[in-house]
Amino acid sequence: NYPGVGPIYVILLGLPCWILGILLCYKVEPPQKQPNRIILLKSRMTIFFFALTTHILALQEIIGHPFTLNFFAIAVFFWLKIEILFFKSNRPNKLMESFGKSSYSIYLMHGLPIHFFSFFGLDQTDPGYVFTFYWILLIPITIVFYYSAEKPFHYFARKIGFYLNQNDLHSLRDKNGQV
Repeated sequence: NYPGVGPIYVILLGLPCWILGILLCYKVEPPQKQPNRIILLKSRMTIFFFALTTHILALQEIIGHPFTLNFFAIAVFFWLKIEILFFKSNRPNKLMESFGKSSYSIYLMHGLPIHFFSFFGLDQTDPGYVFTFYWILLIPITIVFYYSAEKPFHYFARKIGFYLNQNDLHSLRDKNGQV
């Protein structure tokens, strides 16, 4: 967690991650050879184990979060680059794509099932029971939230963005219609 190191070090530690994000956002050059499914799966397995390793190192306070986050961010940069390049020329799996689109809703709603357990006085001593019913509750909560809040607001934000861009273009045009 970067804030724990102070404002100057936050900038110094966070800057490389931010620059990598900008590079990934604006310029992903296709290599001579497009990544195939084997490379994609290997990169996913590698990033999973690297995430596990950096998390363990951070929890044991061997290295700490500020530094493991940067190591992980560099690895994520290369992994996401492979993902982007692969899906430029391959269609995604519809089910996995829908999970990806709803992942932010899952993140926002993941605390609610436990509150429902407490509110309704459900047994929380059996881990198998808690795990099963946690997901049984989380999935419909996420679906309802995604379709009632997240998706409509994304659409609304795009409309506002389109409207604002159109107004910017109109204000930039001269009397001959040139920008």
